[in-house]
Amino acid sequence: MRTNALSLSALASALLLAASAASISGCGRAGEKPQPVAAGHAVSVNVIYDEVSKTYKMENLGPEKKSVLKKDKDWMEWSSKLGKVNVTFTENSPFDAPPKHDEKKVLKSGPAKKKGTFPYEATLVLDSNGTEHKVDPIIEVMD
Repeated sequence: MRTNALSLSALASALLLAASAASISGCGRAGEKPQPVAAGHAVSVNVIYDEVSKTYKMENLGPEKKSVLKKDKDWMEWSSKLGKVNVTFTENSPFDAPPKHDEKKVLKSGPAKKKGTFPYEATLVLDSNGTEHKVDPIIEVMD
C-alpha cells in the first residue's frame, strides 16, 4: 500500500510539472505577433584634424563621405573636441527643423523625415582661435 501512495505522489508531481511547462511555453496568445522595435539610433559624426592630409574631416564616413539614416527613426549628431560643428543644407534638408546645439556643443537633428540623398556643408569653428574650416559630407536616408 505504501508503494501505491508513493507512485501517486510521483504521478501528481509529474502532472504538475507537465502542466507548468505547457503554460510557460505558450506565454502569449496563439497567433499573436511580437511588436516590432520602433526606436532608431543616433548616427554620430566626429570632426577631426587629419595630420596626413592637413585637413579637417569627418571620421568613419568612408570615401563617399556619406552617413546613412533610416527614415522616421534615425537622427544625426555632429561633434568635435576641437570646436563647434555647424551644418547648412545646400538644397533641402531631411529633417523637419534645423539641427540645434546642446550644452556640450553637440549638434543634434530630429529624426530624418524625407527619403533621398542630401548634400550639405559643414564647418568647424575652432575653440582655440575661432577660425572656420569647411567639411563636406552627405546624408542618405533610406526606408
